[in-house]
Amino acid sequence: MSIPGFKHGLWRPDEPRVAGICAEMARTHDFCVPHLNGRPFLEKPPLYFALGAVSGSIFGLKKDTSYRIVSVFFAVLTLFITFSMVYKRYGPIHGLIAAGILASSWEFFMLSRWVLVDISLVFGVTLAMYAYLRWTEDDKITDSIMLGLGLGLSFMAKGLVGPGIIGAAIITDIIRRKDMGIIWKIRPFTILLIMFIPVLPWIVGLYIRGGWPFVRDVLVVNNIMRFTGAAPAAVLGHQHGILYYINRFPRDLLPWTFIFIPALLASFRTFRKDPFVSWFIGPFILLSIASTKRGIYLVPLYPAVACMITRWLTEDTSYRPWERLMVNISWVIVFMGSLMPFAGIFLKRPFLGITMGILSLAGLFVLRNNAGAILSLETPFVIKNNASLKLANALPLVLTMCIALFASTTVYFSYMTPRNDYIPFAREVFERVKPQDVTILGQDEVMAGLFSMVSGTRLRDASGLRAIKKQGYYVWADKHNKVIKSLRPKTSKIDIILEKKIGSRHAILAHLIPLASKAGKAKGKP
Repeated sequence: MSIPGFKHGLWRPDEPRVAGICAEMARTHDFCVPHLNGRPFLEKPPLYFALGAVSGSIFGLKKDTSYRIVSVFFAVLTLFITFSMVYKRYGPIHGLIAAGILASSWEFFMLSRWVLVDISLVFGVTLAMYAYLRWTEDDKITDSIMLGLGLGLSFMAKGLVGPGIIGAAIITDIIRRKDMGIIWKIRPFTILLIMFIPVLPWIVGLYIRGGWPFVRDVLVVNNIMRFTGAAPAAVLGHQHGILYYINRFPRDLLPWTFIFIPALLASFRTFRKDPFVSWFIGPFILLSIASTKRGIYLVPLYPAVACMITRWLTEDTSYRPWERLMVNISWVIVFMGSLMPFAGIFLKRPFLGITMGILSLAGLFVLRNNAGAILSLETPFVIKNNASLKLANALPLVLTMCIALFASTTVYFSYMTPRNDYIPFAREVFERVKPQDVTILGQDEVMAGLFSMVSGTRLRDASGLRAIKKQGYYVWADKHNKVIKSLRPKTSKIDIILEKKIGSRHAILAHLIPLASKAGKAKGKP
């Protein structure tokens, strides 16, 4: 499942920035303060950037795959923990189903191959909740230590939001269990001690490097103010209303949205017995209250969603008619997904499209009609007794969904990568002009990160059109020719050297001669 899109270059809006920060950290060996094109980048803690820097140093600083390895690493660990949670309670086949559901959930699937810090947050939250759920069953100090480690890693991944999600889930579970004594039984001081082992040294280092302004930017502006929607953080974007996730979450959870509806209702009916429902409800409410919202912010809840769906799919009660309809709709989605790879025929990739289409249809036919035989195979995942009908139906549904997604996205990334990847543009720019002669126009984090990674140097940047005072080579990403229109009254000449459409924008390299430069030359003439 990690193969499709593993080498898809760097796409807007986040990948070039994150890759550039990782590359610069690898070059400077400054693992305390992330930098973007030479300037401190204080929006997020350095966990992902530091691992990306290590990976880039090993596999190559100018390769996008060097940083994508970190995302795949965190995704695989998250899948393994999800498998383990369900395996311990219900069995190995149930664990495989839960891991398969998570792996094929669209938002998790994409996040696991994106150069983006959020996947490290997903891992930290999952590790902490795994430890908490283990503690509720065994009450071991090792689980409290693991919970503290998960809290610390989630903070180092993305700040206070990580501990906030974990805290909301645990508080909701305490309410569900009606046992306030859990707060003291769980060894809170041990948990906090382990949590602060990575957090405190970093905050102290941050303070030493930049004083209170650095600490304030990270903890106050980019955490508390973004949560409340205060003015200094509102300019960072992603401000949405309280009902945003009600509309967004069903789309992002596809192809499992329809099955999650009865699974969620079943969890509500038996909430005293479902250990995963608190993990979903508490953080969902918390993140809905937050002012800043994006679809990927809910992905730390997806392991709980996968476990809830697994529990419903494999329990020994019969489906109601409308629940059977939800399952049938999911099978229709599988069938449609199995046909989607054939679109490669019309996208000038006939061999890949036909190959992936045959693979997905063959998987659908074999698994759909041989579920019982698969479950009875003598493998490490043996079911000692007769598998229930639901288990025999659930496993092929999940496996065929994974195969269909694998085949479809293999064709999708093959077609979309040349149209969205910024790396070829950056390399062509440096083939035409020397890196040190290029200036990034505007405070464009995409271009800053992109050229920082590809060139291995820090480029000049012009914060705005007024900052263009010297003639030279400038790069920017333009949409609807807005930059060109703004430049014309302020420049005497615009010579476009390279223009390439990437996604919805035009990436442009141009030689500009500002009016001030021309006037200066004229004034200096005898």
